[in-house]
Amino acid sequence: MKRKGTWILCLLIAWCGQGHAMSNTLEKLRDPDRHIDMDIINDLYLMGDDALPFLVQTLTDEEPDVRLKVVSLLTDYYFDPDALSALTVIFLHDTDDRVRSMAAYGIASIDIEYANKLMGKHLNAGGETQEIVMDVLSKYGDERVISKLVERLEDPKAHPEVRRHTAYALVDFFKDKRAVPILLDMIDYPEIIEPKALAEVLERLARIDDERVIPVLLNLPDSAIGYIDHILPQFGNLIVPLLWEKLAQTELESVRKDILRILKNIRDPAAAAFYGHAYLETEDPELRYRLIFALTNMGAEGFRTLLDIVRQEPNSEVLRALTRYNSSAAVDTVAAFALDRSFPLREEAINTLASFGQLRRKEVSKYIPQLLADPNPKVKLLTMRLIIRGRLPAFFPALEALRQDTDENIRNAADITACILSGEALLKLEVGTDRQQYDYGQPIMLNYRLRNVSNYPIKIARVPEAHLREYLRIQQPDGTTARARISASFFSPKFEDYRTLHPGDELTGTISIISISEERETYWLHQSGKYTVDLHIYSWGSGLEHGFLAWPDSITSTFDFNIKPPTIDHLDAILTRTDVVDSRKTYHQLSELKKSGIFPVLETPVLSYSQSWIPDPLEPDFLNLSNTELISKGIKMLPYESGIKLLTAIGDAQAIEALRQTVFKREVKIGDTPQIRVSTDAAFALQQLGDNIPIKWCREFAQRRLRHWKKSERVKGAEILLALQRLPIRDHWHWDPPTCLTSNKFYSENDSPSLAANWEDIIEKAATLPGLKSLLEHDIPIVRRAAAYELAYLGDPSGISMIEPDLYANDAATRGRAGFLIGKFQSQ
Repeated sequence: MKRKGTWILCLLIAWCGQGHAMSNTLEKLRDPDRHIDMDIINDLYLMGDDALPFLVQTLTDEEPDVRLKVVSLLTDYYFDPDALSALTVIFLHDTDDRVRSMAAYGIASIDIEYANKLMGKHLNAGGETQEIVMDVLSKYGDERVISKLVERLEDPKAHPEVRRHTAYALVDFFKDKRAVPILLDMIDYPEIIEPKALAEVLERLARIDDERVIPVLLNLPDSAIGYIDHILPQFGNLIVPLLWEKLAQTELESVRKDILRILKNIRDPAAAAFYGHAYLETEDPELRYRLIFALTNMGAEGFRTLLDIVRQEPNSEVLRALTRYNSSAAVDTVAAFALDRSFPLREEAINTLASFGQLRRKEVSKYIPQLLADPNPKVKLLTMRLIIRGRLPAFFPALEALRQDTDENIRNAADITACILSGEALLKLEVGTDRQQYDYGQPIMLNYRLRNVSNYPIKIARVPEAHLREYLRIQQPDGTTARARISASFFSPKFEDYRTLHPGDELTGTISIISISEERETYWLHQSGKYTVDLHIYSWGSGLEHGFLAWPDSITSTFDFNIKPPTIDHLDAILTRTDVVDSRKTYHQLSELKKSGIFPVLETPVLSYSQSWIPDPLEPDFLNLSNTELISKGIKMLPYESGIKLLTAIGDAQAIEALRQTVFKREVKIGDTPQIRVSTDAAFALQQLGDNIPIKWCREFAQRRLRHWKKSERVKGAEILLALQRLPIRDHWHWDPPTCLTSNKFYSENDSPSLAANWEDIIEKAATLPGLKSLLEHDIPIVRRAAAYELAYLGDPSGISMIEPDLYANDAATRGRAGFLIGKFQSQ
């Protein structure tokens, strides 16, 4: 049979006219040291319609490893129904169990209905065939296999490892509670004690909605809680008393932190009363913070509990938490505290009203006349600051009356507030540099002058150590934007720290922007060309605690300057006096000059953080490497962007081959399960070098992946299609990935086979505004909702009515997103 198959294969190769190419591909497949790579995939692509017959016939090869590679190609890269009959023969009759198992999965990947019927016929076949069938059927949740799995689970003669994996299958695919006893028993097995194996068992126990597992989970060693802290919150109020008891007993700080994290992430409204009582009983600030956070995510019950806490023990933390509900009821509650002259945190309540934002501007406004009429001068000042923050021009008449007040501080605050609302300039910011053009690496000194151009005195807090808060927005020569705040730590100004700027008075300051602290890294102006800078200046203090209203707003000025291109000598000199991060960027510049076009300048270092498995290409001898050595470096850095950029810049045959191998790479993961890693970045790099085949392969691969029976593979298809769209990163992606059609997380968290069938069309439409609008009419509700959010973030209110129900969601994050977007449109 095998010899006959090989003879037929030879005839096929000779007959189809691609004999030489097919022979070469066959030799590559027969190479025992060679895995499936882009070279083999490219050969098959070039064969066109002859590729499938070639692969099907190669299934008759005498070597099991060759057949395994071919089945893998048919499973992972082709989803052609014409291969089903050949794969069926392999599944039923091949002599190698690895090949048979892979063929069974290939059949399921191509046609799940056909696989369902085929596997059902052989469910009672016995031997290895039955084992393969049970494995495949359990993976895609076919309930016919449950009885067989239970049989194997309860077999006392079965190996413990077999029973463990059988229990895993019952939990993972069926949430079958019959697996609970065996999982509970496994915790005591010596081979399960290892943390990783223990975590696998614990996760599955927690995944089953069975109250029997709760005491077991919580009676585990303290060190085990950290492995399941992300799953325990699903038990809600059932688990809270037990967690509370364990928190009181533990002496380990690590366990305490794990329990606090679990308590914070519980969302069950039934736990609200317990949390409220616990808050009032404890004085631990960290525990109190976690309890308050959880209460803001417990809907109406959480709100009522927060309100009870404020009434019994008024404090600003809980008062501010009420605003996270952002409802009319929350506004009315906080406003009632603001109007209550006996409420101990009345001033804090007035400040808190500003936190409701644009969404509740009308509701807040109805309480402002009463606050402005209050006899307490500080209440008036706080209310005027509230008017400024909310930009509420409707109160001009009330402000006009206050501009005639007998209290000088009230008159001055009313003058400032009225001018800000009318858009009248009060302060003028002038910024200049000592020159228009600077050498690379030269300190750039900004001199600013802040002048009072109004007819009113204005108070501003300024002390020698911190003076004003300054904020820079820097547009770089390549069009990218960076932001950096340069200021000292926050402080509360004393009375003597405030300075009164009378009409015509000014404040001056100097800022160096050669090196600006930006989170962990030093921001280095390493590009040459024109920079445009927006300088924003804010006043530190409000002055309210001293009985007056200081400058409450910000002011901006724009200016530009140029940085000359560096020279080699100049960069060499800089390297002797800069720190490690700056040195990396300077090496980029130096390598660009010494090896023009070989290593493009990157905006950020290759190593932003410590990643020991990525070789750092920026050591000094990097500049002396040959092209062959550079390619070797680039290959080691793959699939990271730096490696792809380096190989693309070199662009010779060796570099191109390395990139092609990167587009599709078959790698072995935990448990020896082969995985396909796709690099669309490498495919685009090859397109840039004139090779369009990898891009087409990526698209076809992704389209086939969307039809896969396995969720992770469907999601992988969506991720590739998103990457191929090359959509710009939208500013809102970090707000809520599950509602963002341009985020991978939407597809991983909202996956279902019926939805996956629509993904390609959804992803294509999500790339444009008209496409997003059309998705508002989609049949699937979560797609309509996500499209509404996408449009709202992009400034289009077409789907705002679909977002409004989220204002009343249980969790604070959803309410906050909806409130922010709806409020944004209300303010326009």
